[in-house]
Amino acid sequence: MDTLQKLNKSWISHLEGVEIIILPSGIVMSFLLAYLGILELPVGAGLTFISSFAFAILHHLAVYNLVCCPECGKNLAKFKNGKNIPIKQLYSGFEKCSPCKPCGWTASKSV
Repeated sequence: MDTLQKLNKSWISHLEGVEIIILPSGIVMSFLLAYLGILELPVGAGLTFISSFAFAILHHLAVYNLVCCPECGKNLAKFKNGKNIPIKQLYSGFEKCSPCKPCGWTASKSV
């Protein structure tokens, strides 16, 4: 993710990892806490799903609203018509250091 690193926004890709880790570990922790009688299973599972969903929303908002070209200010995560670029295609473009369409800035150039 050279583009995100150049923009000092590499933390955005980590949000997706946190979201993926929270779900299975939270379910296991919910069962453990329910078994020990500390917390009821529905409450623990509910908190797990809510926190995982919150990180998913934060990741979506960050990737589609905060990744802008440092030269022209265009959002690098949207097509010309304003629609969001699919996430796999977007991260593939970040890895390839795809240039900004209007001004031609790439992450290989200095910021």
